[in-house]
Formats: sequence, structure tokens, C-alpha cells
Amino acid sequence: MTKRTYQIIYEELKNRDSSLTEERFCLDYLNRSYHYTSMCKASHLDISDSSLLALYRSLNGLAITWKDIADNSPDAPQSRAHQNHLFFLHLAGLVWVELQGLEPS
Repeated sequence: MTKRTYQIIYEELKNRDSSLTEERFCLDYLNRSYHYTSMCKASHLDISDSSLLALYRSLNGLAITWKDIADNSPDAPQSRAHQNHLFFLHLAGLVWVELQGLEPS
């Protein structure tokens, strides 16, 4: 089984923040209960389209926030805020590609 987009994103976030748990990822990024991804894995299901959209909104919102902070930094291109902006923008882009492939309901 190939990794799903949300799993890749969870791993990328976990690499950045080792304290991130799957439960917190569900609550903070997917806007779901803390056992949501465990249930999906056990049932061999992907996350819902609305969860994928929530993930995109969370990541894109963080990218925008970090951009605003970076824009007010005197060393913007080299700042940690700018790097965070690019990181979250990249992750949001991965989700966006998957969202574009969804069939309209």
C-alpha cells in the first residue's frame, strides 16, 4: 500500500516537531477526533474529502501566517519565518494537488 498524502504530511510535520502525535494531528490539522486516522487505517479507508480540505486550510493558513511574519522581518529571505512559510506552503501544495483530483459530488 502506498502512503497517502495525509500520512506523508504527518511524517513531514513530525520531522519538524517531534512532539506531534497522531492524535494532535487529527485534532489540529484534520479537525477530527483524536482516533480518526487510526480508524481509517484499521478500516483500510482514506480520510474523508472534508478532512482533506480541513488539512489544506490548516496548512495554507499556517503558510499565510508565517509569510506575514516573514514580511515584517528585516532578514526576510533568510529568516526562520520565511523557511516556515515555504515549508507549510509546500505541504499545502501537496494537499491541493490531491484536492484537484477529487471527483465533484
